[in-house]
Amino acid sequence: MLPAALLVLGLCLAALSAAATNIANTSVARDAARSLSRGSTEEDVTAAVALARPQASLAIERTTLAVCVRLREVVPAVALIEALPPMEVSACAVRE
Repeated sequence: MLPAALLVLGLCLAALSAAATNIANTSVARDAARSLSRGSTEEDVTAAVALARPQASLAIERTTLAVCVRLREVVPAVALIEALPPMEVSACAVRE
C-alpha cells in the first residue's frame, strides 16, 4: 500500500512541476513575442529568455503580420518518464 501511495504522490508532484513550468514558459513566451513585435532585437530577447528560463530553448518565427515565439523545455520531474516529449509553448504578437 505504501509504495502505491508514494507512486501517486510522485506523479502528483511531477504534474505540479509540469504545470508550473507551463505557466512560467507561457508568460516568458508572451513577453518575448511582445518585445519583438515592438522592435526589440533578437539578441536582447534571447538574453532575457535565457535569464528567465535557462533550461528552455527559444525559436522565433516572423511573418509579415506577426512575431511568434516558441519555448521548449524538458521538465526534470517529468523527464524520468522518457515517453513524454519536452513541454512546448508558443505565443504570437502582431507587429507594431
